[in-house]
Amino acid sequence: MLTAAGGTMQLRKAALKFFLLSIAELGISATGLTVHQPAVVNAEAGTNATLECSYSGLLNSSVGQFKWYKNSTAHAEVSNNSAEYHGRISRTDGQTFMQDRKADITIHHAHINDSGLYLCEVEILGSGKALGNGTQLLVESAVVDKNGTSKPGLWPIVPIAVGVTLVTCLVFTVSILLCIAGMKTGGSKGQTQEAPPLQLETEMEDLISHVQYVSLGQLEGHKKICGTRDESQDVLYADIHVDY
Repeated sequence: MLTAAGGTMQLRKAALKFFLLSIAELGISATGLTVHQPAVVNAEAGTNATLECSYSGLLNSSVGQFKWYKNSTAHAEVSNNSAEYHGRISRTDGQTFMQDRKADITIHHAHINDSGLYLCEVEILGSGKALGNGTQLLVESAVVDKNGTSKPGLWPIVPIAVGVTLVTCLVFTVSILLCIAGMKTGGSKGQTQEAPPLQLETEMEDLISHVQYVSLGQLEGHKKICGTRDESQDVLYADIHVDY
């Protein structure tokens, strides 16, 4: 049978337990250990996403550790030992953790499936544990500008640009080939039917071989008048006899 004093003691214990649990939910330990996390972190798929975590309080120890969980502390720790994050997690080193009070992790080559609420838990020897309020990681395949408008990333633009460049080069090359072909066709149509130089040379040699004699003579009666020379040239007569 409970006495009044015993009932009061149980109520005090229950109230204290509730108070401590409430403090733990707020990320504050009984010794003043507090964990701080940014509310939201945005990242583009394929890039590295850094989740920051820091802690504060009057700590009497330099020994501690930190862990990260996704969505709930009941799930497996986010680390390189987990199948989902194997080889993709880098952590703040121990010295930075204790001196600078930072407990950051970086998820390399972030996937869209990595999106979720990430909880940072810090434990300091003699000061207990404290859990942060969580950071919502949003991994998107599109780049979000300052106005919040979603724009496609670079990866779909690259193949389109390459394709357009190839088509342009092909059209340009075909145009040049057609132009050259047209110039050759027009040039061949505009040429006159002339005897080749070799044929003309052969005919001249054949003609010369049949010439037997050549006689040149000056016009008789062409004389100087009043001591001056006529400006006209001397008239020469040629007599060529060809034997065929």
